[in-house]
Amino acid sequence: FHGRVQGDQLHMEDHVLPIDLHTLPVDSAAVACARPHEFEILRTPDGEATSGIPASIRRIYVIGPMVRLELERLGEEGQVLEVEITQQRYRELALNEGEEVWALPRKVRVFASGKTEGT
Repeated sequence: FHGRVQGDQLHMEDHVLPIDLHTLPVDSAAVACARPHEFEILRTPDGEATSGIPASIRRIYVIGPMVRLELERLGEEGQVLEVEITQQRYRELALNEGEEVWALPRKVRVFASGKTEGT
């Protein structure tokens, strides 16, 4: 994810992600990442309306006790997120391909993007 660091949040256009401790200066361009098993899937945004990443479910793969979701970010055609959840959580949410969900990373790491202003 690309955005700008503002305190303990990464601002990405209309959405905000909480981020872990970092040493980047305020308002610096950053790239953030989260591992597939570090996401929570929600039917509606958590708390603030802009928290998390809105996405559409492209594919669902049941792999033993885990379920892998292939999500496409809404408004970012072609940007795919891979998320892993437990079968129990999958059943609780009763997810189907084509549905819209919110992906909320529980642990986000940020790095300087190397982009300069205006690029």
